[in-house]
Amino acid sequence: MSTPYVKFFRGTPEAFEKLIDKNNDTLYFISATDEKTGKLYLGDKLISDNINTVAELEDILLSELSDGNLLTYDGE
Repeated sequence: MSTPYVKFFRGTPEAFEKLIDKNNDTLYFISATDEKTGKLYLGDKLISDNINTVAELEDILLSELSDGNLLTYDGE
């Protein structure tokens, strides 16, 4: 059974590397403290390595997505 939502965390590369279990239902925005760009992971899978700001993620409105277009993870 999959989770009906995706959690979101922001952190540094060092903190991300220290995580032993990266949750498959969690988005991780990873960037160095003074950097203006970052990487986006779903669990331990890299989704994008060139996100300019967290604000770019805010531009995705759930009301504009149709069925089947939500970001989910299926372990199988």
